[in-house]
Amino acid sequence: MARSWTRLHEYLGAPPGPVTFDMVKRAAGANLAESDDLDWKEQLPQPPRDGRWNELAKDVAAMASTRGGLLVFGVRDRTTEPVGIDPDEVNSQQYAQWIRNHVQPYLPDVTFTTLTSPDRALSFLVIDIPPSPMAPHHVYGTAAKDKDQQAAVVPYRDADHTAWMAEHQIERAYRDRFTRTQHAQDELEWLIAHTRENVLAEQAEPSAWFLAVARPERPLPRTAPPLARENAAEVCATALACSRDMSRNYHVVGPLTALNVVMSYPRPGLRRWVFSTLPLRTGRGVLAELHHDGSIVLAANLSWKALRGDHADPDTEGIVVDADVTGASCRDVLALARELGRRLGVDSTVHVTATITTAQPAPLTPVVTEYASFKTIPDHARRPRRIQPVTALVTLADTDDVLRESAQESFTDLMNQFGLTARLQPGCPGLPRAAPGCPGPATSPKPGVVPCSGVRLSRGVRFGQARLGGPLHCAAAGGTAVTEVKGSGDGGVGVGGVRGPASGFRGGGAGRRQRTGPGYLDAGSGSHMPSTREWWAYDGTLGSPRPSHLRAVCSCGWRCEHLYRIDWGTAADDPETVDTSAARTDFDGHLHDLEARSLPLPAAMTDLVERLDEQLHDLAADSPLAALKAIAALERITLRIARHAAADAQASADEDELSWETVARTFGTDHEYARARLMHYQLRV
Repeated sequence: MARSWTRLHEYLGAPPGPVTFDMVKRAAGANLAESDDLDWKEQLPQPPRDGRWNELAKDVAAMASTRGGLLVFGVRDRTTEPVGIDPDEVNSQQYAQWIRNHVQPYLPDVTFTTLTSPDRALSFLVIDIPPSPMAPHHVYGTAAKDKDQQAAVVPYRDADHTAWMAEHQIERAYRDRFTRTQHAQDELEWLIAHTRENVLAEQAEPSAWFLAVARPERPLPRTAPPLARENAAEVCATALACSRDMSRNYHVVGPLTALNVVMSYPRPGLRRWVFSTLPLRTGRGVLAELHHDGSIVLAANLSWKALRGDHADPDTEGIVVDADVTGASCRDVLALARELGRRLGVDSTVHVTATITTAQPAPLTPVVTEYASFKTIPDHARRPRRIQPVTALVTLADTDDVLRESAQESFTDLMNQFGLTARLQPGCPGLPRAAPGCPGPATSPKPGVVPCSGVRLSRGVRFGQARLGGPLHCAAAGGTAVTEVKGSGDGGVGVGGVRGPASGFRGGGAGRRQRTGPGYLDAGSGSHMPSTREWWAYDGTLGSPRPSHLRAVCSCGWRCEHLYRIDWGTAADDPETVDTSAARTDFDGHLHDLEARSLPLPAAMTDLVERLDEQLHDLAADSPLAALKAIAALERITLRIARHAAADAQASADEDELSWETVARTFGTDHEYARARLMHYQLRV
């Protein structure tokens, strides 16, 4: 990888960037003298003759073992007169092979660049040798009289010429190598420990965290210009766009997406910029740091809503780990490392180390996605207490395809420790599966697609036909207690009941509040079945309780006092025939009360919403597909507008330009719910 800062840049006062033809010509015309990091050469490299050392290999090894440098061919070394070379005679592959055959350890970052004048009258060959962390480098060769006898020497640059290291110099060079390696490892471990301490101190409950640190092989010195705030925000935005392009799966909210709410204004840190949602106390906790030396840190909470709230089982063993977010995190950290390196002009490979950590050793339980949207815990997955770190390499020249492959490798290495194999594919979530040899869940023929044929509810109700979800809740027969579980959206569905322990749900007597798990759908095969909170799924089969009543509830916490009995003689055959109008009327009344307490909409907007509601209902009756297309268009519009509106409202409230009481009155609810609602809008993708 060509360096962006060389002796020519320093002498000419040029900004960091690649060496150009004009820079070489100006430096030669100014009689810039040779030094330990600059060597003028009149002729192109020649093959060794008469048992001599390979001259190119010797010069390259010498500079790599010192502090790097440039070999410039086409300039007389004594007079610095530009004489040029024939670009057709340049054989970069041959030169690289000489270095590969004669220099040990191998030097992977040497670059060969032919520079030609605009009129093509004059050309130079520039070989850029970065300083090597693996110095000292030996040059191997054979004698003319005994070609079977290998010999090795260790060259180094001494001012403007190449010399050979003595035994004590070799010993010191090796000691310096080991010290550099240990120092780099210490820096890496310190960054990981420091970040781990920061994020774990902010967590509201025990969680698993994705933790990654990227550090250039040669970090930029402190004298390098620091990264500007606006450039830091651009790096994050560019990395987010890159990660989304690699995935094209907008159902998984990765760390960089969660940082959208703070991306425009990072906070300053110690020679770094800090993006963090941890102080917000809402949404997924994410921390990202962009260091001025080219290092980055990325941490993300993998347990937040890993089982989507209502599907979470309080009896789940250990700490849950969202596999989808883990895969997105692998993509995000590699994209961030590449974009920061490009912005700062890092001229070395970036080493990335990633792991999953917790505050205290505890079983880590993987949560995977099946049938595009169902979250489940594989029965046969391992539950390790510690995850070993995995590594990856990033260069500035890496394409999106290369980054995707590296992210796949890191994701696979992490999920293999759970006994799962995993893949990241454009357009679908990462779908971990049981490792070969282990029984695993049955998966659909295509990732993200639920096979329609044969997928039925228990008691013969076809999955997808019953549309009686929404603001309804259930009360079980056998007791006056009601178990209430909030669902998604504004309304939720749950089931209650006084059940025995054998059913898999918590039992209890009359008047005692209880919690139940989700109802499961019989998918026909496999050890893992889709689940739901819709009331009609609780029909007494597959271990679910059998409710006796419906009630209306809202995600804001409101619960109607009225209960409505379910006629299972009708519901068992066709849930759509059950009359739920009374419960829905209760819910509509609750919405009316909320709207009465909230800020009024302009009359024109109120009229528009009412007319849109009526037209969508009519369109759904005449052409369901057209209605769905219109709804999809509305979702895109609201997604775009709500994110910006919520961000502006959040900023106004934080800066005391807008009171939180006013925000809460807008939603007709309390302060905390209003905060959560704003964060919900900002984090939607």
